[in-house]
Amino acid sequence: LHLDEAIPVSPNMNDVILSEFLKTRQQLDGKTDDDILSMSAMIDGRKIAAMRFLYFLGFQSFFAKTKMQYVVTPRMLQISLLHGLCNDSAFSFAAYGGFLCGKFLNIHDANRFAKLSLLLLDKTESKESLPRIYCVIYGIINPWVGRHRESLNKLIYAYKVGMQYGDILYGMMSAQQYCVQAYESGVELETLIKDISKFSKEMIEHNQELSLKMLLILKQTILNLMGQSKDPLHLSGRAMDEESVLKEAIDNNRKSVVSAIYLNRSWLAYFFGDYELALKMITSLDLALNDTRMPTFTMCNYSFLSALVSFALAHSTDGNCRWMQRASIALDEVKKYAQHAPSNYQHKLLLLEAESAFLTKDKDQAAKKYDFAIKTAGENGFIQDEALAYERAGHFYFREGNNSAASYHYGEAHSAYLKWGAKAKAHYLRENIPL
Repeated sequence: LHLDEAIPVSPNMNDVILSEFLKTRQQLDGKTDDDILSMSAMIDGRKIAAMRFLYFLGFQSFFAKTKMQYVVTPRMLQISLLHGLCNDSAFSFAAYGGFLCGKFLNIHDANRFAKLSLLLLDKTESKESLPRIYCVIYGIINPWVGRHRESLNKLIYAYKVGMQYGDILYGMMSAQQYCVQAYESGVELETLIKDISKFSKEMIEHNQELSLKMLLILKQTILNLMGQSKDPLHLSGRAMDEESVLKEAIDNNRKSVVSAIYLNRSWLAYFFGDYELALKMITSLDLALNDTRMPTFTMCNYSFLSALVSFALAHSTDGNCRWMQRASIALDEVKKYAQHAPSNYQHKLLLLEAESAFLTKDKDQAAKKYDFAIKTAGENGFIQDEALAYERAGHFYFREGNNSAASYHYGEAHSAYLKWGAKAKAHYLRENIPL
């Protein structure tokens, strides 16, 4: 069957991506939401088949982290705009919104297409499409505009619908994304590890190897933080063996798995004071990503961590300009996120601004920013970042010779880490407090 949809391939795929984007924008020009929602049904069987084929092509290229995903996404939307709506159209609007976020940082239009996708989902009554649509909207778009924690119930619903309607792949992906976002949102680790164990058993049962690997990386990270591993700096223990998982992922070009290992190890290295290892992991992550992106909140966390590590290395090298410059670039990245969704990212920006003021010896500004970071993280439920802000404030006050304030902030950090469930981190802090 000839589907009559030529997909251009070029040595310079960025030119192809831009061309497809401009075609799509031209077709959208002047169309209101009502115009789109009132479009007739797609009746050309070849175009319906083309939409299905492009969906699967986009899916494969997304997980392979190739640029083809950015060609397929606007093409699907073009077909819908020209030939009408089918069951895959609602997903094409969500995916285009994700495309606008990831490639152009056009958050306003991305949110518009997310809302259109949900309305089209209701209109076409294609509930089997819900899990993949929710994965895109609540994994990529909503973290730019809405509270991160509020996505959790949506992802659990997507998991249930996926399992009910036989979309095991996206049902399990929704479960995996739920666990990642619950971790990022500061959900108590003991509770989360139970959810992870439940979902990982289902993934084994349904042969969902990729989602399982991603989930086990998170599980081992949590076990390390909880003190249930021999070495908190390595992702080896009850859940996985880092060396074998990493080798297999590299051999099979599974960038999402490679990236998850490097990112989680870099966080562990930072939490447990090995800043050189954290830098090594971040550098490896940069190479693994190679101009591709992770989910939105994870991307911000990556920039947040990169800045924290750079500030730590700047402290150890008496304000070396290289680390100051690297920290400044990463801080500016976090600022972009905070402008759009302050409830998710403002506390991270405040903590980085406190670290910057600490390094430049602006004592009053540092104290003010640490207090504000602690308050904002707590108000928005990010217990892990609240703990970290307390800890960093403790270091600041200790360096300033204010042992009373340092002792208070270290104590609050210790309590917050325990409340989160990170017993190993709390123990490390207690053993390494310089007082």
